[in-house]
Amino acid sequence: MAVTASLASGVSANKWEPKAFEEAVAKSHAGYKSKRFLDIVGEEPRKVLGLVSYGRHSLKKVSLKKKSPWQDQDDEFVYGEHADDQDSDSGASDYSVSQFIHTGDSMANAESSEEDEDSDDRDDEDDDDDSNETPDNSPGDDEAEQDFIDGCNNDSPLGCAIGKALTEEPKVEAPFPKTGEEKLALLARVLCGNLDEVLSGGKTERCYIKVTKCNYADLQGEKKRPAELAKQIEKARAKGLTELPQKWYWVWYENQKTAEKPDFPKPDGFFPMLSIVNVLRDLSVENQFTMRYTEDGQKGEIKYKRVDKQLDIWIEGLEIFNSECRQLHKATKDSEEAEEFEKKAMAQMRGLHAAYCQSRGFPKTPDEWKAWFGYLKLNGNPDKLIEKFYEEVQAQAKAQQEALAKAKTQTAAAAPKTTKAAAKGPPAAKPKA
Repeated sequence: MAVTASLASGVSANKWEPKAFEEAVAKSHAGYKSKRFLDIVGEEPRKVLGLVSYGRHSLKKVSLKKKSPWQDQDDEFVYGEHADDQDSDSGASDYSVSQFIHTGDSMANAESSEEDEDSDDRDDEDDDDDSNETPDNSPGDDEAEQDFIDGCNNDSPLGCAIGKALTEEPKVEAPFPKTGEEKLALLARVLCGNLDEVLSGGKTERCYIKVTKCNYADLQGEKKRPAELAKQIEKARAKGLTELPQKWYWVWYENQKTAEKPDFPKPDGFFPMLSIVNVLRDLSVENQFTMRYTEDGQKGEIKYKRVDKQLDIWIEGLEIFNSECRQLHKATKDSEEAEEFEKKAMAQMRGLHAAYCQSRGFPKTPDEWKAWFGYLKLNGNPDKLIEKFYEEVQAQAKAQQEALAKAKTQTAAAAPKTTKAAAKGPPAAKPKA
């Protein structure tokens, strides 16, 4: 008890003062300078999370990188103690995060990451270059991918058959798609081959089909062709045509050898393509179709069963051919009718113009021309044809004026010679010797 009491009294005899401790701490922290976190870590590249948007031709990066909350701030965030100035100058202190990152395998990963970033940058540059390239919907790309004919997909059975026919002689060159007569000629290359005609009782008879454009006389055979050709020439002359008319015909022969004979082999049968009403697939019989047509006002039909080519090639090809052929025929017919109407209208207006000039005189002022125009229109002539006739009248008037001016010039040039000759009088008589 005595010993314990003496120890207690000894400890409590010296009172603890914090001043001495503060001096010891200040001495141990001599030369310490507080630093910001970025001063310790350094301005090293930071990896950020980003979204990548893939387009048709380009790859765009959407960066989610934002400024850190401590950037561009004046507040001092002090981390760690006893930071050595010499260590901080070397780029990393004892408390620097960087010393725990780029060590060992981490260094290799960092280098590969930098290579990936460089690769991304190059990809971005490539994407920018791609943006300047011609897109898929450019005219050049469309031309390369265009259908061979209008209204038919190149990937369909008919489109594939047309693609094969393009390589046959004479080869068909771009541009595509083909329309009009070129379209019909290309389809005619495909719409040929063997078919089995279905007769009464279900029997079949093989024949060779051709779609050809020719004059009616060319289908009469070698013997009858000359006589028929003379008739066709007379008909063409009577219509004022300068060449024989031609039509597209559906023609069938006994076999391919007969069809490909030189000159004009006689077919087993034919009718104009325009007489075809429709082409229908037979649902009750496989690989068979029915062609309905009209001839001399009478309706008829033929049933065919496919032999070599697919059924879709025949059906789709005939439908497209028939549609295009009808459009061309209508356009030609409308053009011929318009030409005939114009011919009659111009002849009528010439008579009306002569009568108008006889009663009222040739129009000269704008008001007189306006009355002339109303007079022709009142007789049922359209404005467009009246304007065309007006140009004809003006051209005739100009030609007449030029002819009169030329005649006056010639008369004026001949007049002085006559006067000069008259002034001289008869030659003087020679005196007698």
